[in-house]
Amino acid sequence: MFEWTDRLQASGDWITFILFIIFALLAFLSQRHYSQFRLFVDIRNLNNYLNIYGKDKYLSHLHQFNLILFFISLLAYALYAHFFYQKILISFLGRIKFYEILIFLFSLVTIRFFVLKMILNPIGLKNTFDQVYFKSLTIKGLIGIMGSCFLLLYHFTFPDNHNFLLISLLIVFASSFIYHITIYIEITSKQPTHLFYIILYLCGFKIAPWLWLYLILY
Repeated sequence: MFEWTDRLQASGDWITFILFIIFALLAFLSQRHYSQFRLFVDIRNLNNYLNIYGKDKYLSHLHQFNLILFFISLLAYALYAHFFYQKILISFLGRIKFYEILIFLFSLVTIRFFVLKMILNPIGLKNTFDQVYFKSLTIKGLIGIMGSCFLLLYHFTFPDNHNFLLISLLIVFASSFIYHITIYIEITSKQPTHLFYIILYLCGFKIAPWLWLYLILY
């Protein structure tokens, strides 16, 4: 057997607390926004969800559902980064704390959001930005939930199985990459002139920060 009871008693730590917060937030969403949440987690009807809730009323990043979904995905991705770094990528700088990873990701996403908003709004791309943000948040939220389930299994069942961590991370990364590529393809198919802005966005805001982080650590 997996000896869940012993593992739970030995792991009454901050990782357990973070996982508890993630699933508590999911429970809150399922109760407070039942109809939206039910359609949100039904991957088969993802397009219906995007069409129904991709409206002005729900596009705001301050909408309760979007805001909570943002924090769920942020915690899940930060926890994945923590496990991956601590178990596999330890550098000469020593251990990096979870809260440092969380602050870095939060700062990166927040700065990128407001910089893009300042750049795109004046040139008439506000609606495109809002749609991309909403779709990206939706995808990251779904993948964050999937990743949280993987992390729950990893932490309580396979804590020493690094292959499980790597395979689940690969699934999370590949899912995020594929879904985002479909978003960019959809945009360029409707508005080919936006290809230039997408290339600048990918190079300046998606790739460059991680290259800088890599140079800092190594």
